[in-house]
Amino acid sequence: MKQFLPRLILLMILATAGMTASAGSVMLSRCGGETASKASPTIEGKATVGVATLFTSDELTPLAGNEITTLRVGIVSRLKLDGVKVWVASAPGETPLRSIEIAKADLKSGWNEATLAEPLLITGDQLYIGYSFTQLSKCNVISVIPSENPGILMLNDGNGWTDISASCPGELSVEAVVEGENLASHDITLSAVTPEYPVAETGTDAYIRLDFVNTGLDPLSSLSYEISHISGRAEGTAAFEPVEPRGKGSVFLTLPLAGSCEASPATVSVTAANGNPLASPRIRQAMIAVADAPYLQRNVLLEEFSNEFCNNCPAASDKIHAVLASMPEAFRVALAVHHAGSAYDYFTVEASKQYESFYSGKRYSPMMMTDRTPFSGCVDLVPSTEEQIRSRIEAAMNQPAGASLSFRPAIDPVNGLVEIEACGTADNDVDMALTLFLTEDNVAAIMQAGAGKDYIHHNMLRATGAAWGEAVAIGPDRSFSLKAQLAFDTAWKTGDCRLTAFLTDADPESPSYRRVLQCFSLPLPYARQATITAGIGATGDEAVAISAEAGNISISGDYSSAEVFTIDGRPTGLRALVPGIYIVRVTTGSGATVTRKITI
Repeated sequence: MKQFLPRLILLMILATAGMTASAGSVMLSRCGGETASKASPTIEGKATVGVATLFTSDELTPLAGNEITTLRVGIVSRLKLDGVKVWVASAPGETPLRSIEIAKADLKSGWNEATLAEPLLITGDQLYIGYSFTQLSKCNVISVIPSENPGILMLNDGNGWTDISASCPGELSVEAVVEGENLASHDITLSAVTPEYPVAETGTDAYIRLDFVNTGLDPLSSLSYEISHISGRAEGTAAFEPVEPRGKGSVFLTLPLAGSCEASPATVSVTAANGNPLASPRIRQAMIAVADAPYLQRNVLLEEFSNEFCNNCPAASDKIHAVLASMPEAFRVALAVHHAGSAYDYFTVEASKQYESFYSGKRYSPMMMTDRTPFSGCVDLVPSTEEQIRSRIEAAMNQPAGASLSFRPAIDPVNGLVEIEACGTADNDVDMALTLFLTEDNVAAIMQAGAGKDYIHHNMLRATGAAWGEAVAIGPDRSFSLKAQLAFDTAWKTGDCRLTAFLTDADPESPSYRRVLQCFSLPLPYARQATITAGIGATGDEAVAISAEAGNISISGDYSSAEVFTIDGRPTGLRALVPGIYIVRVTTGSGATVTRKITI
C-alpha cells in the first residue's frame, strides 16, 4: 500500500493537469538518435577522457517518478579502445549515481546500449549523462551533433572537467531509456528556438524556428504555443506531419512587431501537445532586437553557377557550404545555385540561362557572384581557398545597403503558387526591381560528374518570378510595397525549399546596373497556406495548357519555348513518345518557367 499511494497521487495530478499518464518507455535524448561521422573533440596522447551533457531540472521534472533503465552511447570509432564506462551523475567528477562498463568485445562504432543493474529513479533534479575511456594515443571516439542552440557539454581531457559548450557547440550522442507508469502520452522537449534574423524592422514580422523532440508515447502532430516579446505577442496552434516518439521536428512561427527595442527575449511557451494541455509549459527564449525603419544592414546574395557535367563543381560547392557553416552571420547570406555554368542540364531554369549569358566573360561562365559583382563581361571565378570565399562574402556584407527589405509569404500547395508581400524603404532615389527565387535542398543528382549518382544538390534554383524583376514603385517617403509570385512543381519537397527576394538597381544608366542592393530570405515553411490567383508578375501563366494524347504532348497558350525530359532527365521530343512519365518545362511569354509531370 505504501508503494501504491504515491503512484496513485501522481497519476491523479497528471490527469488533473490534462496530461495522459501511461505505462511505457520514452527516450531521454537531445541528439535525436544521431551519431557524427567525424569525431570532435579529440584529445592528443595518453589520457583518461570523459565527456558528459547536462539534462536540466526543467527537462527531468516531467519525468519524475519514472526510472532510467538503460543507457545508450554513440561513438565514432571503437579503434584503440579497451572499453567505455557509461554513467549518470549529479555533476561531472562526482561519484556516479549509476554506471556500467561496456567491454571492448561488445563495443562497436555507432550506438551501444547497456542495461543498468539497478534502475535510477528520476526525482526531477538535474543529471549529467556521460562516458569515460582511457586512450594510449589519440582516438576518434566522441560524437557531437552540431546544433545552433545546444545544451551544456563538459569535457575532461585528463586535466579536469571544463565546459566546452562554446568551442564545440552541439549535442553529445548519449541517451537514456526511461520506463515507468507515469509517462505522458503527449509530451515535448524544446531543443532550440532560433530567430531567422536577430534584428527585425519595426512594422514587420520576426520569424522564429522552434525545434523539438517528441518525448511522449504517441506520435505528435500539433502543438499550441504563445510568444511574448516587448514589441509583440502571438499565440496559436501549429500542425505538422506526425513526428514519432523520440523523433525530432520543427515548426515555423511568426511574431508581428510594433515598436523598436534593444535585443530583448522572445519567450516561446508550448502549452499543449496534440491538443492535450501540458502539466507545465515548455519554455525557451531567443533574443530579438527591433530597429526603426529603415534597417539597412546589408544581406548578401551569393550565386554559384554549376551543372551536372562539371567535374570541379562538387568541390567548389563543398567549399562554399563549409564557409557558410562556419560563419556566425551566415543568416545574412542567401545562396542560389544556377545549373547553367558553361552548360545546361535537366535542372536548368530559363532565368539562369539569361543570367549566364549576361554575366559571362569571353571564355568562361561566371562561377560565383556576390551581389552580382563584378558584372557584364567580367569573370568571377570561385576563389581557390575557403578563406578567400569568406573574405569575398564579408566584404559584400560591409557594403552599404540600398534599401531595407522584408516580406510575408503565402503558399497555395494545390495550385503550386507562392506569393509574397514585400515592403521596405529605399535609402535614396534609385530605380529598383524585385526578383523572387525559390531554391530547394536535398535534391538527388541524376549523374553528377566528379561525384556520381549519389550526389545531393543543395540550394538549387528551382523557380523564379520575372528573371530581371518587377519594377518597384517608391513613395514620397521612399517606402515601397509590392507583391510578387512564382509557380512551383507540387512534387518538390516544400519543407526543403527557401524563398529569396532581392532588390537590384534597375537604372540602365547607372554604373551599378543590375547589381543587388538588398535581399531577404526565409524557409518556405513560414508561408501561410492560402488560395492564390495567378497573374502577378511573371508566374505560372494560366493561359499555358499542357496535355498528352496518343503518345504526343500538346502545349497551347502564351509561351516562348518548351523542353521535354524522360523521368531520368534525358531530353526528348514532343511526338511519338513511348508510354512512361515525362517532365515538361515551358517558358511562358512573360519569362516564367512552368514545370509539369505528364504521363503517356
